Amino acid sequence: MKYLKITGQQLLDGEVKISGAKNAALPLLASTILAQN
Repeated sequence: MKYLKITGQQLLDGEVKISGAKNAALPLLASTILAQN
């Protein structure tokens, strides 16, 4: 997965269960911190 594109006016909420290589999840976790509301 190169990117995750989210469109719309609704706030997102949920959980993500990481399996396998946890280093692959690092860019996704960092993007949640850097994303503007």
